[in-house]
Amino acid sequence: MRKMPRMQSVPSKLKKTAVLWENDRIRPYIPESQAYSRKEVINMLQRHGFVFLKPDIGGGGKGVVKLTPAKRGVICQTLNGRRELPVQRAFKWIEQEIISGRNYMAQQGIQMAKVDERNVDFRVHLQKPQNDWLITGFCAKLAPPGGLVTNHCRGGTPLDASEVIKRISHSVGKKEKTLKKEIYAVSKEIAKTLNKRFTGLKELGIDLTVDENGKIWIFEVNTAPVIKMFECLKDKTAYQQINQIRYQMSAES
Repeated sequence: MRKMPRMQSVPSKLKKTAVLWENDRIRPYIPESQAYSRKEVINMLQRHGFVFLKPDIGGGGKGVVKLTPAKRGVICQTLNGRRELPVQRAFKWIEQEIISGRNYMAQQGIQMAKVDERNVDFRVHLQKPQNDWLITGFCAKLAPPGGLVTNHCRGGTPLDASEVIKRISHSVGKKEKTLKKEIYAVSKEIAKTLNKRFTGLKELGIDLTVDENGKIWIFEVNTAPVIKMFECLKDKTAYQQINQIRYQMSAES
């Protein structure tokens, strides 16, 4: 693996989301995201049906909780299982056992498009070796059966993005080329927008999904993205290209 070039890292999800929210071209792609509070979570559950809680700083799906209303309270699903608790007991458990004093965010749940009845999302990898942002990697991530997240380190399966888009395009009501073009366009707009505020950025990994109606949603933007998923694809072209540009940027820094 090539050495990562020296570049700026912006770990806070809420901070990056706030910057992107200022751009009216990106705003329609951003799920509702709020700093964690009991009141915000209850309101979001009423508006969206289910909500994800995520650490403001962190990755790999660690610490993620899915909350879904139930007859007797709320179902709390984590990487380790699920439990149904009365609402106030659920909040107490989350705050003591999961959040434990850390900054957390609540994010609108999205009904993701599926492949073989499993959730699927995408990673767009961008690099800036010179003056322009280049899309150097694009892959899909298929959640394990019943899985909470699609992360490769949590059992997700990396797949060729073009093949997945081809499979889901008809069911979500958008043409394959239209969907891919829109994903690329919003990804580049995100890179340029963040780079205006954080001028040291050189590499980004954007996690996004397409919902059951063909709408694109941006889940997260990683400023120090791992690329193991690209190494696991049958076609290693993207992995090799990303590493080649990393080597070029680290030699120049």
